This record gives sequence, structure tokens and C-alpha cells, in this order.
Amino acid sequence: MLRRNRTPRPRLTSAELATSWQVLSLLLEYPTEDLFDRRTVIRAAVAPLPAPVREPVCRFLTVLESAPLGQLQRDYVETFDVTRRCC
Repeated sequence: MLRRNRTPRPRLTSAELATSWQVLSLLLEYPTEDLFDRRTVIRAAVAPLPAPVREPVCRFLTVLESAPLGQLQRDYVETFDVTRRCC
């Protein structure tokens, strides 16, 4: 049986796809001052992307801008710490 997605996925060009992957890889890194410094560049990079791709990234950037760096770092460790003790 063929399953159909009710919400079609956005069709991305190869350049849009590359931009999306690069931006997401930057946002998945441990939060540092460098990430804060790149916010404007990241917003500019995602601006031309389709809304289903752009909007979640912009929502995340809004959270990034409103939270203190120390809190973001603690949240990151809590989420992604995969040491033996936490697995």
C-alpha cells in the first residue's frame, strides 16, 4: 500500500538543500559565542528558503537570541550527552 503524505515536502534545489544542511549542522553544534556571532549570517542564508524549511530555523534562532549562553550550553549537554552513564 502506497502511503501518501498529506503535507507535500518542499522541493529544494541542490543549492537550497546544501544551504539547509550546512545551517542545520551549525545549529546542532555545541553553542558557543561563535554561534551567536553567526546568527545574522544564518538568518540571511535561510531567508530565501521555502517556508517549511526557513520557519523552524528562524524559530530556533529566536530562542537562541533570547536565552543566555550558559543555559543553552546546559540544555545541549542534557540533550546530547551520550556518555555511558546517560545512555
